[in-house]
Amino acid sequence: RSTTDISHVACDVEIGKKLKLEKRGAHFECNIAKYTKAGATWCMAQHQDALNRLAEASKISDYYITESGIKVNETHFEDGSKQGVIYAGAVEGNFREALKGYNLKLSWLKIGMVHPLPEERIKKFLEKVDRVLVLEELDPLVEAEVMRIAYLLNKRVEILGKFDKTLSLIGNYSFEKIKNALEVLLKTKLESGQDPKILERAKELEVKRPTSFCIGCPHRGTYFALNKAIKNLKYKKDEIIITGDIGCTILGISKPFESCWTEVAMGASIGLAQGFKWAGIKKPVIATIFFR
Repeated sequence: RSTTDISHVACDVEIGKKLKLEKRGAHFECNIAKYTKAGATWCMAQHQDALNRLAEASKISDYYITESGIKVNETHFEDGSKQGVIYAGAVEGNFREALKGYNLKLSWLKIGMVHPLPEERIKKFLEKVDRVLVLEELDPLVEAEVMRIAYLLNKRVEILGKFDKTLSLIGNYSFEKIKNALEVLLKTKLESGQDPKILERAKELEVKRPTSFCIGCPHRGTYFALNKAIKNLKYKKDEIIITGDIGCTILGISKPFESCWTEVAMGASIGLAQGFKWAGIKKPVIATIFFR
């Protein structure tokens, strides 16, 4: 599942062995029961086939180990611990840092592939814990599935996460947020180990970098020209609606241009502008859209 941190990450990777593709002639079978949706019976058969493939993929991925030795899904049981953490995605780094930094004696389950979920692995984990914290960014899909599996096990497990407000439904999970959630799980205070004066001083030195166009971006000239045209036509800036498009063009909302009024979806600027005119806006409406 893509999150902000995953989208922004960069690292060196070692390329594995290249697969040698078998040279063969082009071929495509005529199988209308498999490749069309003309009948309900065929659709249901295709649906069942997809479910069977997912079940098989779940078994394969659950025990798959990469060439570099990384386990896609991994479980660790801490002797005597009835508290555990189930985590997925970019939260791993901050969770592992907290685990090591505070020397926490916790069982944990890493889910490297969230679809299909490793249900059997989750069942075995829940059988050995009484309280579990679910760490996942975005919507609580894994957490909901963990609740479902716990219900089917007929075992009472206290599940902490987004549903009980231990964690927020929005934003990414910083080290501090994960630490706070672990404090709820463990019912104890974890010392930060950081000097608050140093942290406060670091905040003072932080460089504020508002979003803006890159130096030399041609969109700068576009918005400069738009603003100049609005002024030359004797309109005020807050009288002329300029709809924005997803991408660099939306940075026209920022200083010094402060031109764009909307950003909804890719290509929506044209539809919005058209809608404003049909709704009865008398003054000009301008749509900006990004083309490559």
